[in-house]
Amino acid sequence: MESTITKLTAATLSLAIPDSNDSTSHTPPRPNFPLPAEIRDQVYGYLLHHQHTKTAPYHERDVTTRSEYSIKTNREKNTAHTYQYHPAILATNRQINQEAREVLASNHFVVVSIDWDGLEQAKHYHSVPIVCEEQKAVAKFKDHHLRVHVQHSFKQKRTQGIRSFLMLAVDLPVFCSEMLQWNFFNNDSLSGVLVTLPGLPPERLSVISPNVNNRKPVPHMNIKIQLRSITAKPLGAALETRLLRPFQDLTIGPQRVSITGCLQPDKTKAYALFMGAQTRFLKPTAWKALELTQTLKCRGDELVKLGDLTHAVDRYHLVAQLHQSCRLLDLPQTCFQSDVELPVGRMQYTAVDAIATVGFIHLRLGNVDDACSVLSELPYIYGFLRKLPSRDLLMPTDRQKLPCWQAVSWLNALTLFLTDRHSGHHGGNILGLVDDLRELDESSEHAKRLAHDLYLMHNTLTDAHIREEYLSGAIPQLDLVKASSVHFFAPLIFDMPPPVGLSKPEGMRGFFDCHDYKSYVAANPGLGLMSPEELDRMFENLGC
Repeated sequence: MESTITKLTAATLSLAIPDSNDSTSHTPPRPNFPLPAEIRDQVYGYLLHHQHTKTAPYHERDVTTRSEYSIKTNREKNTAHTYQYHPAILATNRQINQEAREVLASNHFVVVSIDWDGLEQAKHYHSVPIVCEEQKAVAKFKDHHLRVHVQHSFKQKRTQGIRSFLMLAVDLPVFCSEMLQWNFFNNDSLSGVLVTLPGLPPERLSVISPNVNNRKPVPHMNIKIQLRSITAKPLGAALETRLLRPFQDLTIGPQRVSITGCLQPDKTKAYALFMGAQTRFLKPTAWKALELTQTLKCRGDELVKLGDLTHAVDRYHLVAQLHQSCRLLDLPQTCFQSDVELPVGRMQYTAVDAIATVGFIHLRLGNVDDACSVLSELPYIYGFLRKLPSRDLLMPTDRQKLPCWQAVSWLNALTLFLTDRHSGHHGGNILGLVDDLRELDESSEHAKRLAHDLYLMHNTLTDAHIREEYLSGAIPQLDLVKASSVHFFAPLIFDMPPPVGLSKPEGMRGFFDCHDYKSYVAANPGLGLMSPEELDRMFENLGC
């Protein structure tokens, strides 16, 4: 008697395998990709979606993958991740091409064209994630939802003309931040800015301009933003809003902005007015400068935590350079009594943090001379802070009791210990600093580091034999560095908290100080500026 399993197997086979003598039966075609739709979508995602195609930063790749152009444009300075897609799957068959192309399009690609060689290099230095920058490949790519064209109005010698690169919409905030940093600190971004002066009502604001009669400065650049759908369907309001939102931070003034392809005319007008504002105020401009320097400082901090000290130093140097090139520091003292004192004061704090961290990193790497050179900039910052009206708040008399100031004092003492032995002072300056720092040992949040170095410096300068070797140079400088806390402890990030009361005021968006703007427009109706009601509608359309 046949078993039940045998009967079921035979019955199943009789249904699954047609009779070869039956001329009416035929074998159905086998699909080329016999997987459920859910699994196919996962495969497409792993191959074509940005969440699964991130690769290591360029400088971490093998040297053989670095092209001559990439080295020329300093791409190895880019610490951002990149992407490596696998589009070969699109050539499998028509069905797979159609399904996979939808996943590829969900990345929302952006084509950016720039006419300035300096900015082309800056996108690497400021770590903008790039998908592709090979010009022929970018020109042939048509599945982009957004095109951004940047053209500078000032004349300069260009060696490569307009260059384009492909990036993702998800990385637009980084790109806009980089654009803002480069243009803000390298152009006359304060031209035509309105400033509130002491005793002057808001409706009679003073104008900062190289030419007093030039109330409408020539735009530094033109920005053209084009939205496009890669299918027969429109983008939709939600996607348009998501693509345009990062440009709210691209408030570079003065500039011309045009947006095409957007199905929301009110939103298009709002962005053009917001980004290319005719009336700009100094106070929000100064706070934006502070945010830019803090953003760069945070990038350096992240690299220190990852152990990438070399690239961290590059970011911190940018903070110091931006601090030095900032036009805000050259403004008349009357401006500091009103609009810019607090944000500029905090910028100095950020610069102190960056410079101190760079000095620490140089010591850790054994570059003592470089550390001394960097730390020598601190007295100039302190001198600037003492000139501000709120110097008692920015430079409190009891600051040495604060852990953040103690850390900087400790770093200066350690650097002096490593370099002062040939000055003829026989360590007198250092012993004085050691006595001062000894009082800070108990309260310092870096007590272990400080105690370690106090012990090292005191023993070296008080033990006769060791002191003689120290003063004669018999003890190599690198050995002293290795014996100090910079070698025994983890890398240190300096982060000086702002003094109490230095917070950003409310009512500032982009270049606009809402309170001063409404008072200014009410007192000057003949200038043709937006009314307060139009200003509120603009912010409503922007969603801010």
